[in-house]
Formats: sequence, structure tokens, C-alpha cells
Amino acid sequence: MEVILFLLIYARTAFGMSPILVGGILAGGKLTKSLTQGLVGSYTDAWGHEQYFVFVGAVLYAVGAASIPLAEYAAGVFAPVTVRVAGLASTLPPAFFPLFGAFAVCGVADSLRLPASMALFVEEGEHFDAVAGSLSLRSLAWKFGQVLGPVMVGALWDATDVFTAFVAVGAVIVVAAVVFLSLYRLEPAPESVPTPSD
Repeated sequence: MEVILFLLIYARTAFGMSPILVGGILAGGKLTKSLTQGLVGSYTDAWGHEQYFVFVGAVLYAVGAASIPLAEYAAGVFAPVTVRVAGLASTLPPAFFPLFGAFAVCGVADSLRLPASMALFVEEGEHFDAVAGSLSLRSLAWKFGQVLGPVMVGALWDATDVFTAFVAVGAVIVVAAVVFLSLYRLEPAPESVPTPSD
């Protein structure tokens, strides 16, 4: 949640990007997610081992998050580019490119972790004949992060700087991914759905 919110705030406040450019950055991550999620989902179904897709996706998301502040150095690497569409012109500032790239990486990461995560929750729900309850718990865990994450990262950014905020998010994601994989190895998801007794 921190990435989705603060990446866009960062683009607008630190680099003065127009709303259309901020929207373009957001579209980049959703585009890569759209292009890769179906393919990755089919690989997940074919190979199994969903926990590794979740882990790799989370770590890749952490890389995307931690690379967002590299936009500070973009002016030394990229030149502004003017794009003309339907008679309208817009200039892409240097910071647009690393921000677009970072969120595109996050989109690929989502493709890896989201289908696998949903599959794990459905599998667990089927085992206990409670798929809706299982998915509700997944949503609840997600909302917990959506509530606490923005406030905590906003406070951290106010107290330190943009680098600390985004790198801290990446570090928290990696720690969470390692904890998830460790706990999964201790108690893996059930492999079969129990047959109801008569």
C-alpha cells in the first residue's frame, strides 16, 4: 500500500509531474501485471509449489519498492522526452523513467505472488470447507497492512527521508517473505480435501 500511495505522491511533490504523468506511472505497473499474470498463473497451476511464487514475488516487490528513490539520480542518466499524442504534447521528466520502471517491476511481482497466494487460501479453505472464510481472512490481513502501512511509512518519511522510507518498506517485505516461507515449511497447506463423514 505504501508503494501505491507514496510513489504517486513522490512523483507529484518531488518532481512536479502532472496528473497524466502520475497516471502513466501507475498504468505501467498495471500493464506489466496484466501482461504477465495469466501466464504466471498457468505456470503456478502446472508446477505447484505456490509458496515459492509468493516468496519470489514478495522479494521482487521489495526490489521495486527500494528502487523508487533512484529517481533522485535520474537527471544524470535520462534526458527529458517530449511525447505527442493526438496533437497534445507532454514532456516526460527524467524521474519518470525510474519511477515507471520501479512500478513495472512491482507489477511483475504482483503477477508472481497474487495468483499463488489466492490458490493457497482457496486450497486451505477447501480443506476446511470454508473457502469464503479463508478468502475473508486473506482480505482482512491485507486491510491490516493497508491501514497501518501508510501511517507508519508517512511518519517514517517525515522523520527521515524518502530513501529510508522506501528502503524500510522493501526490508519489511523481505522479512515478511522469509517469515512466511519459514512458517510454511513448518506447517504446509493441506494437500487433499477431506471427505465428509456420514
